Amino acid sequence: MKLIETARVALGERVYLREKSVLLEDDGSVLMIVERQEHGEWRTCIERITEAGVQASGIIPPGAFGATPTIVLLGGGVIAVLSDTATVTVFDRELRPQRTVALDAEWPEPWSGTTAGGIARPGRDGAFLVRLTDPVSFQNSRAIASLRLTETEGSWQSWRLLARSDFAMSGPRAKSAAGPIVGDVWESDSTRIVIAEGSDSGSVNRYGSDFFTVAELDSDFRIAYRVFEESGWLRLTGKHGMTGRFTAGGASILLRQVFATGSWKGRAHLLDLSDGSLAELPPVRGAAAFIPADVRGSRVVLLSEDSLLFARFDDEPAR
Repeated sequence: MKLIETARVALGERVYLREKSVLLEDDGSVLMIVERQEHGEWRTCIERITEAGVQASGIIPPGAFGATPTIVLLGGGVIAVLSDTATVTVFDRELRPQRTVALDAEWPEPWSGTTAGGIARPGRDGAFLVRLTDPVSFQNSRAIASLRLTETEGSWQSWRLLARSDFAMSGPRAKSAAGPIVGDVWESDSTRIVIAEGSDSGSVNRYGSDFFTVAELDSDFRIAYRVFEESGWLRLTGKHGMTGRFTAGGASILLRQVFATGSWKGRAHLLDLSDGSLAELPPVRGAAAFIPADVRGSRVVLLSEDSLLFARFDDEPAR
């Protein structure tokens, strides 16, 4: 199985691309958050990009300090973006802003409910799941919040932390952190699966991470079944770490090593949630600067510092 490049799209010289906001849509276009510098000022946009280039762009209002935008797909082509936990902008299919929805919430101290960005995943009974950041360290997304949202109104329902004792947390922040880092989360009527990415993302580049876990949770948000796990990295030679996110359809998890150490040598893999099997995502020839960002059917989108690369499998995997 090979991965064949179909197009590269440069998004400009002064841009910052939000990796976890990349979403491959049914038609092969990409929806994502892009921060652009124009006339000396930065602005945050939601953009739809195809192999032909940027097709639509909408400006997102600034959020609270430390918040990163979260995309919510409301259905029927309607898209909402959380600037933070209090402000939602609703866009149409062409990414034209339609209205602003205000959210109210009372967060327990010291949690202020700052959003961690990315994609709001589908939850049970029509709710959405949003990751919230640790208010002590904004780069660490530790809480899972449930959000009710329509085109005209919304409300926060609950928020939960993962139990520290369920995960192989170790190192300097293991005892002081409120819980492990939540990389992504997905619910269906019968299962709730979480990706936990270690204890402290702030130390990854210096020390490496301590563990990585994909687990099915029970109704109390405790681990019922470990789908995939690697731990004990801080005791090994070299730096180790892994990040993961659900693919667009939710059937698989895209796993990527942070460092080129270990048996994967930095290569990305797909974890099939139907049977727990791993399959290496083949590299694209001449695309060493790009990392895989999302997969849907036979399509794959990869990301560099300032560009998107569209690719296709020559033989579609069963994902």
